[in-house]
Amino acid sequence: MLFASPFLRKTKTKTKTRAKLQEQKQPQTQPQPQPQTQTGISDRQQRRLDERAKRRAIAQQSVWKRMDDSLATLMDE
Repeated sequence: MLFASPFLRKTKTKTKTRAKLQEQKQPQTQPQPQPQTQTGISDRQQRRLDERAKRRAIAQQSVWKRMDDSLATLMDE
């Protein structure tokens, strides 16, 4: 059986209060738009996308290779 400890209740209350204070502290201003490059995507984002595409291509190649290997094994039998 679970007991509601006073420590947990205090923590929950503190967290709620802290969240309310954070909401009040935040200024009600519009966020400034980030300056964008000509393509609208930063070099770091582009590099990350390129790396992700490369990893995907390698993974896909290994999938096709495994399929080819298993197909060759089936054909040999």
